[in-house]
Amino acid sequence: MCREQVKHLLDLSHRAKVQVVVVPRSAGLHAGLNGAFVLATLPTSRRAGYVDDQLQGRVVTDGGDLDRLEVSWEIVSGLALPVQPSRDLLQKAINDHD
Repeated sequence: MCREQVKHLLDLSHRAKVQVVVVPRSAGLHAGLNGAFVLATLPTSRRAGYVDDQLQGRVVTDGGDLDRLEVSWEIVSGLALPVQPSRDLLQKAINDHD
């Protein structure tokens, strides 16, 4: 990730409705490293997910698959630093890049 991208994340983290948290490298291997994913609860209260890999993305609606994505999210969010330490780590990355 380039310096400008990290700076943009840090700037976004100060918005009222945005929360940027960072999983530090010291967390080691974890479920979040399997690829990007999104979880959503739709206005109808249905759940949906989206997973992305190097070739394509796909919508996930199967209950069992969604349950696994939710477990992955719980693992990742449990490893993430709180908001201010995440900001501090982003700022350190910006400073170290100079």
